[in-house]
Amino acid sequence: MTGRSFVSSAVNRRGFIRLATASVAGWIALGATPDRMRIVASLTALPLDDELTRRGMIDSASSRLGNLVAGLRQRGWVEGVNFRLELRSTFGAPDRLKMAVQELLDLKPDVILTGSTIETAAVLAATKTIPVVFATANDPVGNGFVESLAHPRGNATGFTNSSAEMGGKWLQLIREAVPDVARVGILFNPATTPRGGRFFLESIEQEAAASGVSVIPAPVNAPAEIDDAVKRFSELPKAAMVALVDSFLGSTARRWSRPPPNTACPRSIRSITSSMPAG
Repeated sequence: MTGRSFVSSAVNRRGFIRLATASVAGWIALGATPDRMRIVASLTALPLDDELTRRGMIDSASSRLGNLVAGLRQRGWVEGVNFRLELRSTFGAPDRLKMAVQELLDLKPDVILTGSTIETAAVLAATKTIPVVFATANDPVGNGFVESLAHPRGNATGFTNSSAEMGGKWLQLIREAVPDVARVGILFNPATTPRGGRFFLESIEQEAAASGVSVIPAPVNAPAEIDDAVKRFSELPKAAMVALVDSFLGSTARRWSRPPPNTACPRSIRSITSSMPAG
């Protein structure tokens, strides 16, 4: 892989912006000529209903894309002058994802920025030549995105701040917050969660066996299934929930962020940092 190459396993917000900007700037600089507009493409699960929404994502000082554009400007890359930013929304839907990826590939971009594990997998399944920078991904080695964290190889590089062992830690936190919890539901979408949920479930189940807590997987495949999945844990014995959040659950957060009464529902949202937006 030519250009700047790295996978960061622990990075704060400022570090993410600095490293992502360096990586994207390095890719678009390769072969740059004064008469050619470079193309930076990006996927998001958030809806892009109109130009105002799109500009809000790019211009906001608190958004990932906004900070990236500002960082590129500091390196001499100005949107609309020597590079064009192309956004496509998957709307958090697997059937829309393939279409959005193809739309980006048809643009022949110089680099593609992805925002989740499922997006990265879809892009890398479609191209082995266009450079890809993933803003966050669970288990990038296990998913085959990179050869190793130290030496990514291939056409992908990026960031991860999660490990499989974190699942057990989440259960420990729940037991500290709710000492008499009897059962814990694990909300996830098998189609979009790393390894169908097993990436985190194995360590959660190991911790549960050691602590005597019953762990109950609660897989969902569509937004309409979330309410029923959560309601299963609203009755005694006392229950809590962990949501293995990815692009699907992130885009439908309003459905599960307010559980039924009497249900403790701690959530563990995996992102570059807890303050990074999902888009």
